[in-house]
Amino acid sequence: MSGSTDYIFSNTQNLKELERLQAVEQIFDPKTRERILTTGITEKWQCLEVGAGAGAIAKWLATVVGKSGKVVAVDLDTRFLAKIKSPNIEVLEADFCHLALESQSFDLIHARCLLIHIQDFQLALSKMVDLLKPGGWLVIEEPDFSAAKAIAGDSQMCQSVKQVNLAIEKMFADRGTDYALGGKLPEVL
Repeated sequence: MSGSTDYIFSNTQNLKELERLQAVEQIFDPKTRERILTTGITEKWQCLEVGAGAGAIAKWLATVVGKSGKVVAVDLDTRFLAKIKSPNIEVLEADFCHLALESQSFDLIHARCLLIHIQDFQLALSKMVDLLKPGGWLVIEEPDFSAAKAIAGDSQMCQSVKQVNLAIEKMFADRGTDYALGGKLPEVL
């Protein structure tokens, strides 16, 4: 990740990190697949999954694009991608912002919960746009933690939620990243 390869979850024990990634997949994959399908994705497409995590979306993309298509799955930490054995999936362990890939080579690029961890997220976005074929699709899914609010509960609970939100904001700020990036993406793009 540009400016820093110090990923917040890089020191997490294998089992705990895999459980976290799989929980994210379980929650978000259905909507992610739905969004990607609206692009008209079909066989032969060349896809890039940036921040592939445990690999569920990369594996799903590989089934959609078929043997005539290809999926490149990139992550700083590929310990959970190494077991993927699919002839049309290429796993790359790399900092995406410093990865040499051919311009205009992908029909679809997907990233979820990635840019929020990158200090120079504009560089990552620019690289993604450069890698898209003309008419290609960029599907970005990013959280906006500033939108989390207590909508019910007593004042103590509301105060606790506020304190947690402030801690999350500080954690991202200390890393030089924006915890509210997801809500700003439309204006950034």
